[in-house]
Amino acid sequence: YGFDFDAAQVYQMRLYLAKNDDGEPASIQISISVPRQNGKSYAARWYAVWCAAVCGLEVIYSAHNGDTVDEFFRMLCHVFEDGDYSDFADMLACAPYKQPGRQVLTFKSGGRIRFNTRTNNKIRGGTVSVIVVDEAQELTEAQLNALLPASSASPGGPPQQIYIGTPPDPTCLGTVFQRLHDEAHGDGGCDDSWWLEWAAGELPSEDARAEDLLDLAYATNPALGTRITERAVRNEIRTMTRDGFARERLGWWKPGGSIERAIPFEKWKECEIS
Repeated sequence: YGFDFDAAQVYQMRLYLAKNDDGEPASIQISISVPRQNGKSYAARWYAVWCAAVCGLEVIYSAHNGDTVDEFFRMLCHVFEDGDYSDFADMLACAPYKQPGRQVLTFKSGGRIRFNTRTNNKIRGGTVSVIVVDEAQELTEAQLNALLPASSASPGGPPQQIYIGTPPDPTCLGTVFQRLHDEAHGDGGCDDSWWLEWAAGELPSEDARAEDLLDLAYATNPALGTRITERAVRNEIRTMTRDGFARERLGWWKPGGSIERAIPFEKWKECEIS
């Protein structure tokens, strides 16, 4: 069909599809942290399609920004409704429901994908088997509490949650992804929770050579050399702050990361005076 997966995306798909001896998901919570522009959402989106269109499961795709949700919905409308893929079109039970904020694709398998821009309101209407949380670094505890109960009685076996994001920046209000990261790197751990990341282990020194930083970028960016160009990364090395480059391009997690603030960062900045 012309939809290609790079090696990192194939590996991610293997994790999503992995089953235990009972035929249930081998992990019911999979978190993936990858630097920006590495196509980290791609495999999870197609996994959502597989679960709904083929397996007949109820799926929620959730993102922080409405544009991210709309982008995925438009892509699937093209594939299932407008594209030259008759066998895909035959999977649809009805035309996509396109009302903004309530988009739905319903399939003859009995499954459907609902598209959700996150709020603190509880998810209504049916029991969910798979939740894909994109832009997970922005996910707050209140939003998580609104999402998860919808999957507690999944008819397709244990409910599965997939979290996809990047290390949070100083303006990020979400705390869930940071907590999952810290738990994964702590002494505990859980068989039902997998964490996967491409990341530099420490902040590069201020006098690090550009070539050394480029080598680190190759080690932490599976798409460098294909979707991401070396020239673009060299420009980032020249123009970004060291901690900004480490976070955005090397996937570095600052110790202590995001903090739940009484006053949102942007509101605090608006109060600044000369």
